[in-house]
Amino acid sequence: MLIAYCTFARGAIAEVTFNVTVQNLPDEFKLLEPQIKANIVAAAQDWVSHIDAKPCTIEIVFRTDVNAHAGRGSGRSFRTVRLGDEKQGDKLVSEQGWASRLRTGKDRGGGGDDADIEIVLAPDYMRTIWWDPQPELRQARIPADKLDSMSVILHELAMRLRSTAGAIRKRASFRVDSSPPMTAM
Repeated sequence: MLIAYCTFARGAIAEVTFNVTVQNLPDEFKLLEPQIKANIVAAAQDWVSHIDAKPCTIEIVFRTDVNAHAGRGSGRSFRTVRLGDEKQGDKLVSEQGWASRLRTGKDRGGGGDDADIEIVLAPDYMRTIWWDPQPELRQARIPADKLDSMSVILHELAMRLRSTAGAIRKRASFRVDSSPPMTAM
């Protein structure tokens, strides 16, 4: 049974493609651009392996900014999509654009070629990150003085999956009985 599940999960990943655009990359990181893209795609595929996704393409923008949040990084979903007519009390329920696209396979945000997700890292923070040369294998040793790029990117992608739930909890006047699955991760 476990083997069948693993096969199914890998099949689901193949149906979701990721296009990564890199912007504002300082010269000192230009040679790392292929590794940066590969690590972002590997992290996104890791998340999708846990989601019953529909075939789609996810557009991800990665950029550097000296003013990134807390001197490290942040990100955002470029759109929020209403979850049908779903309501909690009189409040409409929404989901992040990439979560919606994974769930439905459709771009319901209005811009076909627009990015779904943006990940922003400060150049100083990037100097502390080790970019795995083969992130899909996860076999290389991480240098003791560096952060693992996969962990950083997995975190940023998780925040883009769950931040609507946090926004709903903060803004709406209804009680949430349980946290979304991504909160525990």
